[in-house]
Amino acid sequence: MTKAPVIQFVRADSESGAYADLIVATMADAVGKPLDQKVMQQQLSALYALDLFESIDYAVVKEGDLTGLEMKLRRKSWGPNYVRFGLNLEDDFEGNSRYNAAARFVMTELNALGAEWVTDLQIGESPRLSSEFYQPLTLASRYFVAPRVNLEEHSVFGPDRIAEYRIRNYEAGLDVGRELSNWGEVRVGVHRGSGHSRVLIGDRSLGTEDFNSGGAFARFSYDKLDSLYFPRRGQQFEMEWRGERTDFGADENFDVFTMSYLIARSIDRHTFIFSTDMGTTVDAVPKPSNFFTLGGFFNLSGLAPGSLSGPHFGIARFLYYRKIGKGGTGILDLPAYAGVSLEAGNAWLDRHDASFNDLHKDASLFFGLDTPLGPVYLAAGFDEGGDRAFYLFLGRTF
Repeated sequence: MTKAPVIQFVRADSESGAYADLIVATMADAVGKPLDQKVMQQQLSALYALDLFESIDYAVVKEGDLTGLEMKLRRKSWGPNYVRFGLNLEDDFEGNSRYNAAARFVMTELNALGAEWVTDLQIGESPRLSSEFYQPLTLASRYFVAPRVNLEEHSVFGPDRIAEYRIRNYEAGLDVGRELSNWGEVRVGVHRGSGHSRVLIGDRSLGTEDFNSGGAFARFSYDKLDSLYFPRRGQQFEMEWRGERTDFGADENFDVFTMSYLIARSIDRHTFIFSTDMGTTVDAVPKPSNFFTLGGFFNLSGLAPGSLSGPHFGIARFLYYRKIGKGGTGILDLPAYAGVSLEAGNAWLDRHDASFNDLHKDASLFFGLDTPLGPVYLAAGFDEGGDRAFYLFLGRTF
């Protein structure tokens, strides 16, 4: 059995000189130790998680009597700045249609520590403008700070659907956290915001409301899916607490807890997915500005977005899809999928009203393409009450 060599130095190859400091900082723990393939894979994964490189490799090299690692980092040929577009269209077969068009602007490598600036712009039914500046604190560690701003507007039905409200919200925050290799993140932060809600459809006597928000949050996320849009294996989990506090400027003190989970498994061309999302609000006065909403593709697909709302919600989904296109190198030879979803969920005004006997049951039929510009979906959704919806997604909206 060949003895693993002791690594005495780490360097960049002739074409990776721009990333020499990053390589030394990331691989410093390997120096002075026998080469461990498992540890190497973890360190390479940490580099790949930066989403900057098209390929990463290494070679064991000799420099006189010394043995070391020569790292080969190949920058993405289409960077360092990116623009991604998305469009979704929805129709309920009764003359009502909605659309959202979005663009994401990503600027990377803004300074020596690898800062990134991501801005999302969306117009249509749910306009949105959000921006986050992601600043790593050092090259070697995955700690970061991230100031952010968010402006958005959306519609939500009140309890029993007696009125539809239009909610406008402005928020700014500062997050700190740590990335966990290429599979997760821990993030905490504070935020301050304000907003306004008005009756869009319904009894105008219900009035308007100005509201203020402010508080702290903590989030843990785990992601080992093999694909963001059409996963075939892996798991994804996220859990978050948000505390609104008058000391931070909120109108009242309350807590919000949310959790989501997804698992994907495949047999040959067949993929099976189970996922669930749930959330609850504790000690808050129920009002549209702090409601969860359900409705839309894979969120009770037969109902319009925001059709169900309340301070408590839960939904579970089962998806099956089959890969019907091979995928390949040709510009039109893209992976294609056909599938079905079964969904059950609801939103409640009172936590004690939550019951398995009170769930909406929905389903969808969909066809999808996994393209370099994002997913393309053509789908129809059906609710047990007779509501239907048609969806067309080109790329991804946010």
